[in-house]
Amino acid sequence: MAEILAEMDALLEVLQQDLEKPEKPKKEKAGEPQTETLRLVVQRTDRASLEVGNPPHEETIGRGLVFYIGFDQGCDESKARRAARRALRLRIISLLEWNDDTIKKSVLEILNEKKQVGICVVPQVSLSNRISSTTNRLNAAKACSPEEAKHLYGAFIDEIQSEVGKHGDTAAKSEADLQAKIARIQAGPVSPQEMFKSGDWAGQFSSHDDKGMPILDNTGKKLSSKRLKKYTKLYKKQCAKYEKWIGEGNQPVKQVDAGNTGAGPARNNKLFKLVYGDFGARQALKFEDTQTIDCGPNTTFLQF
Repeated sequence: MAEILAEMDALLEVLQQDLEKPEKPKKEKAGEPQTETLRLVVQRTDRASLEVGNPPHEETIGRGLVFYIGFDQGCDESKARRAARRALRLRIISLLEWNDDTIKKSVLEILNEKKQVGICVVPQVSLSNRISSTTNRLNAAKACSPEEAKHLYGAFIDEIQSEVGKHGDTAAKSEADLQAKIARIQAGPVSPQEMFKSGDWAGQFSSHDDKGMPILDNTGKKLSSKRLKKYTKLYKKQCAKYEKWIGEGNQPVKQVDAGNTGAGPARNNKLFKLVYGDFGARQALKFEDTQTIDCGPNTTFLQF
């Protein structure tokens, strides 16, 4: 009996020592994202309409997907474009009955089969909302600035159009790209006043002076003298280029921002229609009864 008690005491001592050992911290996997700054809600539809443009009018897609997208602080263009590519490859659509879960395909797969499909994109800053622990009210304090969000939204739309152009009606895509290139040439260089507010520069600065030179970055911090020197050099170069173009008798044409142009077929792809809401405007979305099998509340929430 004494031997048994001695063995039990020894076992309890070992167990106590194990409990007192500090827990080893878990190692983070290489490449694992630290935070999710882009939220995308994907919903199937048989038919959906969105009010776009000025004057407002409705644009409609048939069977396809509705994307609701929002951007938090810290999101960048590469993430917006990656989200667009992943969403186009999401196998969620069925061209048969919606409850047929055995033949779900992606938008790109359907286009490769030369079948029609559509996407409706709705910008939603409310996806960045958080519930206040004290007031129980929603606030979008973590949302990125409107200027940056508009730039990211434009990048998301542009990536959808670019990816879709590689599938389905490629001949129409080539023709549309040619026409777009001709339009850019005819439009000429961007004016110096708009240089740092458009294109790759859009969303990178939160304030500009009367000449269009950036003053603050997109976080509200004052630019360093080194960066200002670099931007001043680029600005002067653009001024010379623009003045030379005007001196040749050309007239400036207002260039359209991809992030706020309403909706329409994606670069003339006859198999695919892209409808996207005007950024910063009222998003009047409605789903219509098509007298067919209802798609149901099939909704997927993604974070990037």
